[in-house]
Amino acid sequence: MAVEPDTEMEERAHSRRLIRWGAVTVGIILAVLACWQDPLYAL
Repeated sequence: MAVEPDTEMEERAHSRRLIRWGAVTVGIILAVLACWQDPLYAL
């Protein structure tokens, strides 16, 4: 085979890690914007 299973699994784990970091970053940005726009509503 051209691609070894270990390499494929590492690439898949790496892309999952990027997706997770992206989701966390977007969530933090949305939370900060919500608090900035209307602090009492965000609580």
